[in-house]
Amino acid sequence: MKQMKKLFLLLALILFSPTMVSAFSLSPAKISLTIDPGDTQILEIKIKNNDAIEQSFRPVVMGVEQTKEGTPRFVSGVSVVESWAATKIEKITLLSGEEKSIQFFVDVPSGSYPGSYYLGLGVEQSGGPEGNVALLGRVLSLVNIKVAGTANEEIKLNEWQSIKKVWFSPDWQFSAEVVNKGNVELPLKGELIVYDFFGRKMAGKELSLGNKLIPGTTRSFAADYSLSGSQRFIPGIYQTDFVLHYGLTNQKMIMSTKLWYFYPPTIFLFGALVFLPILVYLIRKIFFSKKR
Repeated sequence: MKQMKKLFLLLALILFSPTMVSAFSLSPAKISLTIDPGDTQILEIKIKNNDAIEQSFRPVVMGVEQTKEGTPRFVSGVSVVESWAATKIEKITLLSGEEKSIQFFVDVPSGSYPGSYYLGLGVEQSGGPEGNVALLGRVLSLVNIKVAGTANEEIKLNEWQSIKKVWFSPDWQFSAEVVNKGNVELPLKGELIVYDFFGRKMAGKELSLGNKLIPGTTRSFAADYSLSGSQRFIPGIYQTDFVLHYGLTNQKMIMSTKLWYFYPPTIFLFGALVFLPILVYLIRKIFFSKKR
């Protein structure tokens, strides 16, 4: 009975406690703009108080990192780009249901390198007595700043390798790592191609590499390939190529790796074919020697 009471209490806390998502909202969620070095643009972001009581907010500027899965992550102090944005507003108070706008000034310094840069612009919700402000929540817009100039699409393929050099299973696994060394985000497409011992192409498989890779970031990913049908019975040395297509100009990069493959039933059959004649010879020799 006590366990049931605890369960009902936990459900009540989950169902009836306020959430940060419903407390306030921000729009737009994503912003993209192109700026010449030395120019300034004004961005307007709307904040709405969805709570039943008055709430106070303060503007926030944050940098952006990209996870290995390709999703953006807002982090403070990771990029000089954070100094490009500012606002004259220090605090904004909204009544229940009220909506107001905050203007951010994005100033790209002269001599800035052309390319794509990312920022997080938004607000923090704050509460409590003056001088003892507690952070309750934060909502940010993802801002893509394209600094005008020549685009440089450059990528580095750090790794393409088989998880194991010798496989006794027809299901193989690989890992790869790419780095965007250019100044613009790069769309990625990949293909895995398998060649047999004689260099003949056996099959190809498209790989999912996630969304665009932003400049200066690294992405690691895994790939797999399974031999099918009669292919799985053929042992030997196999070559696998990772073909990477990247950028708006659809440039291509290829990296290869080799592996040994032995299928257990094939090994057993091969062993039987080799040792069976020897076994027959020994049996015959023993049998006939006894007769004599």
